[in-house]
Amino acid sequence: MNSKKMRSAEECITPVGTAPYVVNTRYWRWQRPVTDKDRCHRCGQCALYCPTNSRYDAQTHFDTNLDYCKGCGVCAHECWGDAIEMVEEGVFEEAKA
Repeated sequence: MNSKKMRSAEECITPVGTAPYVVNTRYWRWQRPVTDKDRCHRCGQCALYCPTNSRYDAQTHFDTNLDYCKGCGVCAHECWGDAIEMVEEGVFEEAKA
């Protein structure tokens, strides 16, 4: 029998708009949102529709807490300024180097 402690549903579910998920979802993603700071109008649409509540206001633009982003692309789809591009994980790492 597995001796690991199971989490209760209350530990894994968070109401929308209060805090990021307790579940670390960064390992689910194959792509990540990259925000163009110059195109971001700070309207908050991306944060409003983010299912994991991982988008936050970074004072000059909205950015992503990548520990909780699962790479679904909802933020990029809802961004009316086209400031968010979904980039594959490996491609993003190579571009930074």
